[in-house]
Parts: sequence; structure tokens; C-alpha cells
Amino acid sequence: MAASSSAEQTQLHDMEEEEEGMEEREMESDEENRMRGENSDEEEDDSSDDEKENEAEIQRLEEQLSINAFDYNCHVDLIKLLKQEGELLRLRKARQKMSELFPLTEGPDIWLEFAQYSIGGMGLPDGMEKVRSIFERAVMAVGLHMTKGQAVWEAYREFENVILSTVQVSSPGRVPSCEEQGRLNVQLERIHTLFRRQLAVPLMDMEATFAEYEEWSEQGVAETVMIQYRKALQQLAKCKPLEEALILAEPPKMAEYQAFLDFELKEGDPARIQIIYERALAENCLVPDMWTKYTTYLELRKKGYTAEKVLTILAADSGEGVSPVDSASDDEDLLQPEMDPDSSDSDYELSSTESDEDYLPKMASSSKIRPSTRTPQPLLRRSTRRASAPPPQPSSSSSVSESPKETQNKRKSKASCKSAKPRKRGRGGSSSPGMTEEELGWHNREEKDQRPEPLKFMPARVPGPTFDTTSSWSPLSLFRLFFSASVVHTLIDNTNANALKRFQAGNKYVWQVLTVRDFYIFLTIVIFTGLVHVPHRSDYWRKESPYDFPFPADKMSRERFEAILWSLHLSNPEEDEENERKRNTEEYDRLFKIKPLYTDIVTACKTHFQPYQNISIDERMVASKARISTKHYKPRRWGYKLCVLLDSSTAYTWNFCVYTGKSMLTTGQGLGYSSVMDLMPLPLLGGGYALFVDNFYTSPALFEDLSTQNIGCCGTIRKNQIGFPQTELNDLPKKAERGDLRWIRKGKLLFVKWMDRCEVSMCSTVHEAFSGQTVRRKVKEAGVSQTKTVSIPDAVVDHNQNMGVRDVSDALIAHYNVQNKKMKWYKAFFYNFMDISVMNSFLLHKELYKMRNYPSSMKPHTQKSFREHLAAEMLEFAEGSAAPPHPPPLACMPMHYGDDGTERRRYCRRCHDSGILRDRQLKFKDLVLSSHERAVRNCPWTMGLWKSYLLALERYDADHATVSDVFEKALIAGFIQATDYVEIWQAFLDYLRRRVDFSKESSKELEELRGSFARSLEYMKQDVEERFGESGDASCIIMQIWARIEALHCKNIQKARELWDSILTKGNAKYANMWLEYYNLERSYGDNAHCRKALHRAVQCTSDYPEHVCEVLLTFERVEGSLEDWDVAVLKTETRLNRVNEQRAKAAVKEANHARQEEDRGDQRQKNKADKKGQKKGQKGPGAVLKRKATQDDHHNDWNNDSGK
Repeated sequence: MAASSSAEQTQLHDMEEEEEGMEEREMESDEENRMRGENSDEEEDDSSDDEKENEAEIQRLEEQLSINAFDYNCHVDLIKLLKQEGELLRLRKARQKMSELFPLTEGPDIWLEFAQYSIGGMGLPDGMEKVRSIFERAVMAVGLHMTKGQAVWEAYREFENVILSTVQVSSPGRVPSCEEQGRLNVQLERIHTLFRRQLAVPLMDMEATFAEYEEWSEQGVAETVMIQYRKALQQLAKCKPLEEALILAEPPKMAEYQAFLDFELKEGDPARIQIIYERALAENCLVPDMWTKYTTYLELRKKGYTAEKVLTILAADSGEGVSPVDSASDDEDLLQPEMDPDSSDSDYELSSTESDEDYLPKMASSSKIRPSTRTPQPLLRRSTRRASAPPPQPSSSSSVSESPKETQNKRKSKASCKSAKPRKRGRGGSSSPGMTEEELGWHNREEKDQRPEPLKFMPARVPGPTFDTTSSWSPLSLFRLFFSASVVHTLIDNTNANALKRFQAGNKYVWQVLTVRDFYIFLTIVIFTGLVHVPHRSDYWRKESPYDFPFPADKMSRERFEAILWSLHLSNPEEDEENERKRNTEEYDRLFKIKPLYTDIVTACKTHFQPYQNISIDERMVASKARISTKHYKPRRWGYKLCVLLDSSTAYTWNFCVYTGKSMLTTGQGLGYSSVMDLMPLPLLGGGYALFVDNFYTSPALFEDLSTQNIGCCGTIRKNQIGFPQTELNDLPKKAERGDLRWIRKGKLLFVKWMDRCEVSMCSTVHEAFSGQTVRRKVKEAGVSQTKTVSIPDAVVDHNQNMGVRDVSDALIAHYNVQNKKMKWYKAFFYNFMDISVMNSFLLHKELYKMRNYPSSMKPHTQKSFREHLAAEMLEFAEGSAAPPHPPPLACMPMHYGDDGTERRRYCRRCHDSGILRDRQLKFKDLVLSSHERAVRNCPWTMGLWKSYLLALERYDADHATVSDVFEKALIAGFIQATDYVEIWQAFLDYLRRRVDFSKESSKELEELRGSFARSLEYMKQDVEERFGESGDASCIIMQIWARIEALHCKNIQKARELWDSILTKGNAKYANMWLEYYNLERSYGDNAHCRKALHRAVQCTSDYPEHVCEVLLTFERVEGSLEDWDVAVLKTETRLNRVNEQRAKAAVKEANHARQEEDRGDQRQKNKADKKGQKKGQKGPGAVLKRKATQDDHHNDWNNDSGK
């Protein structure tokens, strides 16, 4: 079999080379024809220009993906461009990364690309079966697509035909053996089956497929296949008008898809209904109503409803939510609620992972990155945390929205108004008109500076860890966030390839293929060397005291470790050679040998943590003895310079870049400017951050540019920096006292000079010059050193506090660093990336500890214990990382099977052959839950989808942790209004209530239910009310439900009364219906005394319908009360009603008086108007009256003369 497989691979390789040669010859022929008719120089110039443009576009797309790896459009465009340019290696990488991030169910084109990519792995073990499995998944997913499904079927048959050509006997006259003939028959049957299956599906141009099958089949077409083919043709004739309408329609095609769905629902074929829903959702994934209909359809089918019944129910529900009828514009189909035109907070957007009310990110120019068919994500009100997010708003069709230009002009006009006002300074004086700050000279600390407006902190995500913080995270699981499975496999593949290359080059050494187990043991040893230091690396394997360590000798020999270390390679060796050929050209990449791991680690650092408000940028050195041009010198150390962005509160390394010389300048503003801009991807970072830097990066131009993007800056500055004030007027004396300071403000820029031991110069856009802060310093007076309190500028205080994190970060790495001064520069970077990953994992561990509020007795790991546990877990993982057996394929075979493709099965044939009997209920469950998950992922702001998802999880017996996790995600999803949060809490509390066994006095489930009720009330008060200005639960529905549960199920009427007291004290005591609800609760589960007490209080407090409450009280006393109770009730109700009548009479009199006053004012206005008119007539005099009378007489005479004629 191995020889046969090798022959097949060789044959395939030869065929591919032959096809490539034919394509090259055709391209050469076409080129010659064009060359005859066109000028060759112009062609070369155009081709060169196109290549440069494409390469620039590829780089832009790759940069965009490094910022946001989930940009679907960028992935698709990048794959298309790389395919166009023929960059096969980069194309394979791009496809692999996309397949890791996105499940390939978007359409036939993507499935074809994925299948084509998988064919490249046929030479691997079970490679051919894997390709078949992918094709089977493709035809299951999109094989019913009427217009594009045929391409998938044809690609599948073409693949099998290629395999057929490899098993056929090539030598004429030779009789095949029994084994060869058996393989040939099996392959022929595969192709026959594919034809039969395809001809049973209604697809466009299926007549050509039938003709092809007739020509291919030597035995003719079976009658059963003909029957299925005719049925498919009849079905195609019915569907073709609907399909053509879809092709001609403009997006979003809602009306056309709805018509198609109605037709398929009447036909009743579940597979076809599902494919139409999937096609509709692919183009309208942000329409919540479509997701609702799809999930409702699946739920109803699961319950056993017929297709006709499902159609009736869906049609009855179509009046709610979004209308399926297409509208005049694409944006109107989403039926978005209008934003408040007076709101000034429509410039903010919230990411899907945020959940903290203290942070509100700023909306980017383009919303959350999605495929091009999707519209922007919802705009949010500034006062909200995650809610108040309406569905996507059209930026062009809304009548109340302002254009960016208009908004910019308004802001400019406001700014100009502010700047026109003279700013007060010092003792109430104002600046002289026409003079700049620099011309006025430096100011001392007695002169008051204007405090800048505080930054509006609007991060793109919730600051802190961005992964699921509710799960348990061990040191190894945190480390694998950075060294993920894909990263490890890439390193293993590249190391094996490098070892093979060296072996073929004649370097004879013992090498075994590197496995996951060996690589994790290798990493464990690397971490161990950071914990235990010895003079030489070989001492770890010595047996003599004091070096007789049991580890690492018992897990890996020294020779094996050295062989792995010697062959360790971060990039593909073949790609290295290609890059080396570009040396001394602009395309040469100096960092190519570390680029794969470098990119993955940077992406992981940015993905799994969002910095808090204060961040800092500094440099870090990677020590190495290698000789390379990117090497940088710093006192006491030779090595490579890294520019690092740190979170100032945790020392977490969020981003970094390697200094490669002047070639890395991307802005033309200098290395410091370019480094800062490259380290701060604002769409991923957000706005409102305060950046602290040293004088290498500080420049007024940088600070001003960042200020326009809502980023505050503070840093030390060199006095010779361009833009630093050079005036000497009132400058700081050379021998100034310690603590003396001077300052100048130029617009948003504040420049401060402060005398410490030496003069310190600062520049800031977020501080005022001096607010009175002091610091203790030693000062010499009369030759005696004394500790005194001296003044210190605010900028210096914050800068020292936030830049000190670089020392913490360097110390964390230096204490247990695994780095060695290797001669190979890329290996030095491997060690540094290891240090960064371990350090960030440790810092994430500390953040998780803070977030979970553990008792004081529980302490987080120190860095030493964290590394020890990490090494132990890594070693345990390595021992258990033997290659697992291949799982059975996830894709089930189609419903038809047999020779003629007409027999139907109840269970999947592939599952049956694997010994796994999967019933239809299990598969249906996976489909329903998957659809709900996709629905909330695409339309997270729609509460109804989350509610349906929770119900579906409970219906399919999902574990409690899963349901709770989905609910927590719903709370941070960003709902439209406050009442949505009330409903989602009700749904979750209902689920928790159904879990409780109330026959037990106490249980874990009951305590969880009570705790969730208490948490919901706190959440509505602290979170929802702060964001919306209202709780969303004015009637206290949640508390009412809790009270009923306590009274009915728990028999705890006292707790129910306490809850109702809270309800009535929240502004509900004036409403009669609230008191009557309380009365009914007491009537059912309480006693008469509390019923009477509640009604008496209701009579006194109710203001909307007091008569009704009084009537209920009197009725109660007629049935339950004594004569004394009756008399008290009558007296109280009469007194209350009399008071109410008096108040109403007063209100009526007041209203009548108000109306009379308004009438008098109207009469007075008419009288004043008439008096003014008379005064104007009197001012004109009697001459004007006589002249007007003469004019009237002339007109009268003229009219009489005309009449006489």
C-alpha cells in the first residue's frame, strides 16, 4: 500500500507539473502575441506598476490583519491577491490562518479554496481520506446550492478522476493483479456514486452533467437514476424563477429570499429549507428577525411540527420585528430605531467583549470589522456601558445624523469660541493681546495654570484580561495563550525542515523527528535553566555533586537537547533562502527568520489583554553576541533594541517592535515618532489613554498629533528638541533652589522646567503646571544636608509613577530569564519571546487573582512558584501528548446511499461504520445550538436572540456552566434599552428556579437562585441605571417574582414581606395596582392582620386610584373584619376620600384660574395690538387721510366712466 500511495503521489506531482508547464506555455504564447501589437517597454512599466500596487495592497491587508485578526474581508482579499500574484507559500499561510479563525461555511467558493488547499497535504498519512472528508463536508454544506453547488460536485469528481488515473494499469497488455483490479473497481464505484448523487439534486445546468455521465459510463444510465434525474429536473423548473429573481435582485434581497423560503416550506424538504436560510443569513447576518425565524423553524421541526404547520406559525409571527419586504434603501431593511437628534453621544461605540461601566470606547471611523455585506455595528449613547445600543444605524440615510464635516465644523467653531476668551493667569491678570506665551516668558509656580479637560477614557475593549475570566486558568493554559498549538506546530515543522536541510548538506549528526512531546520537554528545560543557574549548560546533565540534578537527565539526554537547540528554526528554511536572494534590495526582510514567531507573539499579547488608562513606552535590549546590522549598543550590553509598550499598572507587555535601522521609519518624523505610532494601533487600542515616554520619544509634534486622536501624553524632553520654548525671559536660574519650577503653555502643550539635583524638562498635554504637590528631598544648607519638603510639578509625579513600570518589567524578566548570549541572533529572540510569554502569563495570573476576590488567606503565585508550576505542568503535558488516534469524521454522509442513490437511511453510514450510532436527535441538537450561537454572535444587541438561546440550552440539557457562561456574555452584549436587561435576567432566573428542588429546605441550587436575585437587583441599580438614567424595572418585576417564589415555594412569607417593603419604598407606593398585588400575596400566603395593614397603608399612600383601594378595604372588612374594624375602615376611607376630593377641587379651581388668566392675557394682547395700530394711523396725520380719500374717489369715478361706456 505504501508503494501504491507513493506512486499515486508521484503521478499527481507529474500531472501538476505538466499542467503548470502548459499554463506557462500558454502564458508565453499570449505574451508573444501582445508583444507584437504593443510596445514592450510600456507593458513592462505597467506590469511593474501593477506588481508594486498589489504588493502595497498585500502589505496593507497584512498590517490590518495584525491589528484585527478577525477581519473576514481582509482575509478574503488577501487570499485573492496572493493567488493572483502567485505567492504560493504566503498563500498557504494565509489560508491556514483563515481556516483557524473562521469555520469555512460561508459558501461554495470558500469550500473550493479549502479543498484545493487540502490537496497539498495528500502526501501525509491518511491525506487522501482527509481530502475526501473535506469534499464530503463541502457537498453537505453547499451541495444543494442551486447556482454554485455544481462547482463543488465537479471538483469532487475531478479529484476522484485524478485518483482513478493513478490506479489504472499504464502498461498496455499487462493484466492487472487482483489487488489492482479491486482498487480500480472501488474507485470507479466512487465516481459512479458521485454522479448519481449529483443528478438527484436540482442544480443549474444539470443537463450537461447528465450528458457527461452518459458519455463516461460504459454500462449506461440505470433506470432508477433516470427517475431521480427527472424528479430533480421537475424541482429545478419550479425553483428556477425564484433563483433567477435572487440573481437579478439587489442586496439585501429580503423579499426574494422570503418568497423562496415560503416556497420551500410548502414543499417541505428540510435540507433545502436549511440551505435557503443559510444563504439568506450569509447576506443578511445582521438582521435579527431572520435569525429568529431560522432558529424558530429549527425548534418547531424538532418538536415534530409538519412543514405546513411551521409555515403557518412563521407567517403568524411575521408581523413582529423586521418586515421581510424589501425597502427602498439597503439600510432601511434593518428597521433601526432613530437616535436622539439632540444627543451628543452618538460618537461612541462599544466592542462585544466589554462589560465594565467605567469604560466607554470611542467609535472608530468604520465599525466592527465584518464582511462587506454587513452594516456598521450599533452606535451607543455615552451614558451607557453596554446597553442603549440600537441596531446598526445607516450613516447616510438618517435625517438626524450630522455629516463628519458638519460635526468637525461645529467642533472648530466651539474651539474658536473658547480660544477667543482671554485666559486668566496668576493673580487675576490676563495675557496681553497679540502676544504669544513664549513672548510673555516663563511663569513661576505662583502663577496659576489652566487645568486641561480630563481625558475621556474610551478603550476598544474592557481593560484587563479579554478571555473568559470565569474559567479556571492554570499556568500552562495561560502560557499556551501565547505559545498556542499552531505556534508550537509551526516551530516543530520549521525545526524538522531545518534539520533535514543540514543533514542533506552533509552535517552528520543524530537526529530524530521532533515531536510535540520532545518540544515541550525542551521548553521545560529552557524554563528550568532560568530557575537554576549553573556555570555551563552541560552541568545540568552532570552526575557529580553538586550538579547531580534528577531533571533534565531523566527526561532528555544532553545530546538530544543540543541537537534540538542547534536545529531550532523559527521560519521556513526554503522561504529563508528566497529572502536571502533579495538581499541588498528593498524587498529584503532583515527580521524574516523571526517573523512567524514574532508576529504570533505580538498578536497574542494584544489579543488577550486590554491596557488600563496609563501606558508607557520604553526600550528593552536583547543581549546577543551575533554580528548583524540591526545590533544596537547600549552601555554594558550589546544586543538588539526593542521598543515596548507597557501597561503602567501591571507591567504587561502589550506590544513591541524590533529596531532595524532607518528603514523602519514609516512617518518621516523621526525614529521616536514612528516607533510610538507603530506601537499604538488606535482602532484596537481605543481612546482616552495617557501615554508616558522618555526624552527619546518626546516631541511636540507627536504629542499634538496624538492629542487630536484623544491620546494624552507626558514625557521628559530635551531642551534642543524642535518646538521647545527657547525664550530666556524669566527662565529658571542656573543655580535655582531645589523645587523651583517654570512653565509655559502653548495651546495644549505644557512645558515645565523643574530643579531637582539637576534641571528636569517635561512636556505634557494632560497636566496643569503645578497643583501644590510636594516631595521630600535632601537639601544642603550651610554645608549641612537636611530633608525638606519641596514643590514638584504634577507631570513629574505621574511620569515617575508610570515610567517606573519599565523597571518592574525588566526586573521580572531579569530575575529568571532564560536568555543566553547565542551566536545565532534569531535564537536570542526565541529566548526573549519565551521570557515575554512567561512574564505576561504570570501577570495575567495576578490579574485573575485580583478579579476573583479570593480570601486573604489565598495568595497568588510568586513569579518563582509560577515558573515552577508552569514547568511541572508542561512536563506533565509533554508526557501525555502522544498523538491521539484520529477521531471519526464529523461530517455525516448524505441521506441517500446505495448503488442507484435512491435508498434512504436513518443513521449516518460513516458513523455506523465507526461503531458510533448517532441518532437524529443528537445531530438536530447540534444544529439548533450552533444556529443560536451564530445568531447572537452576529446580532449581539438583540435580547430576544439571547433569550431564545438560553431556552434552547435548557431544552437540550446543556450543563449549568454553559448556560451561565452564555448568560454572562448576554449581559455584556449591548442591548437596545434598559427593559431588555430586565427580560434577560427574568429568563435566567426562570431557568435557575426550574433547577431548584423546593421539597428540600435548603440546597445549593436554592442558594444560587437567591444569590442571583440579589445580584440582579444590584446589577439593575449600579449598571443599568447608571447607563440609561433609569433602572428599566420601574415596577420591580424581578423583586415581585422573588417575593412570590419565597412565599409560594419556600414558605418564607417574612422574606416576601421584606421584598415588598423594598418595592413600595422605590416610588411605587402611590400606585394602587402595586398595593393590590401585595394584598393578593398576603391574602394567599399570609394572614388577615397583614392584609388589613397593607390595605390601610394603601389607602393613605395611593394617589392614582384611591377609590378602588378604599372599595377593596371595605370589601375585606365585610368578609373578615369585626365591627370595630369596619368602623375604622369606614372612617379612614371617608377621611381619605374627602381629602382627595378637596385636593381635586383645589386643582380644578387652580386650573380654571389659570385658564382665565390665559384668556385675559390674550384679550390684553389683542387690545395692545389694536392700540398700536391706531397710534400708527394717528402719526400719519390728516393729510394722509385726505389723500387716501381722494384716491378712492378717483377710482370710483373711473369705474363709473367705464360702466357708462
